Amino acid sequence: SAPKVKDRALFVLTQNQSSRAQQILAQYAKGAGNPDLQVRAIRYIGMSGTNDARQQLSSIYSGSNDAVVKRQIIQSLMVSNGRDSLLTLAKTEKDDELRADAIRQLGAMRAVDQLGQLYASETSADNKTQIVRSLFVAGASDKLLEIVRTEKDPKVRGEAIRNLAMMNSTSPETLATLYASESDPKTKREVVNGLMARGDAKLLVDLARKETDPAMKRYIVERLSVMHSKEATDYMMELLK
Repeated sequence: SAPKVKDRALFVLTQNQSSRAQQILAQYAKGAGNPDLQVRAIRYIGMSGTNDARQQLSSIYSGSNDAVVKRQIIQSLMVSNGRDSLLTLAKTEKDDELRADAIRQLGAMRAVDQLGQLYASETSADNKTQIVRSLFVAGASDKLLEIVRTEKDPKVRGEAIRNLAMMNSTSPETLATLYASESDPKTKREVVNGLMARGDAKLLVDLARKETDPAMKRYIVERLSVMHSKEATDYMMELLK
């Protein structure tokens, strides 16, 4: 069919480095054709992975009002390793969904430095929460621990603790210290829930044994009661004696 032929032609143009071929591809990426071909042209430009391609995509993004086109550019910038370009978009985009998409792509790229810069300039708790989730995807346990220690907003801090507790790269000693230093029951429950999610029954048993608050201890025991592990079962038997 004609659309498939044109799509194939666009793909062939990506293999041709002549200025004329690149000019035609750029025209389609800017919208000189039907919307489907524009999205495909943007995708193909991103696949080249060059600095010129990233600059071109950023330029098209700033001149577009089409959310579909912008979303494809965000994905293409991720494919082309455009970390700094995505950081710029995440700082300047007014649409919450597109901004969140850019932040998610930074997480998928493990762009920890860029996410750290974005977090430092952010004031919205919702946006900070999204950045925390992307740092989790990026495996940035050190950065999350820094946020736990410095963030004042309880919602954001709780999200950082929950994600940190679920990361296998976070040592049991770090989590035990974090739990012991907390006075807020809700925050302590976030640590417990994270440990349960990653199946760390041994540390939960240790925390339960040391916990002096009856309500908090009961909360841990309730979590242990649904964990199928030898440590949890042995502790349940111990409580029944």
